Amino acid sequence: MSTNTASRRRRLVGTSTAIAASIALVLGTPSIAQAAPLAQGLYKAPWESCVFEVDAASNGGGVSYVSADRWKALGYPAVTASQQFALEKSYIFKNGTSSHEIFADTSRFTSTPCGVHKLTFAEWQAMGSPTPVAMNPQFYKLNGSATIYGRMFTLGSTYVPSLRAITYAEWTELGFPTPQVVSKLP
Repeated sequence: MSTNTASRRRRLVGTSTAIAASIALVLGTPSIAQAAPLAQGLYKAPWESCVFEVDAASNGGGVSYVSADRWKALGYPAVTASQQFALEKSYIFKNGTSSHEIFADTSRFTSTPCGVHKLTFAEWQAMGSPTPVAMNPQFYKLNGSATIYGRMFTLGSTYVPSLRAITYAEWTELGFPTPQVVSKLP
């Protein structure tokens, strides 16, 4: 094939791409369809073990925690790991206004043994990159100390509302949140 033929093909492809872009600007591009409401069934966020039941018949698609005993009584039906469920039913927040760490909590408004999960960048992107709510810092470290303190977090089935020192195992379970370094604890 001659270079003139290849050159003409490149110009033709470039011109057709420019024309398509111009048409899209004039006519508008189709919007991405909103996800359909979650159907009735059992769901969980991809990163957690807690199972929730979505009742599509209730007002607003009610969600309730399914204990292991309830799941057994139901005959161990399939559970769908769903990014849409994670986005719709999680409280998405970041630890302080300057933190780059984003967390998801499906247990914030219900009583469950699920805890807070620090999202990876890929998990956050898969959820559609939701804007997190900026919370006051929940983890602290005194300047010059190795001890990390935390408050308002859930470990297993235990909710910790007050400030206390956390162990390395607890810090690991929480996803290694970066503590705010302070000269005195709040």
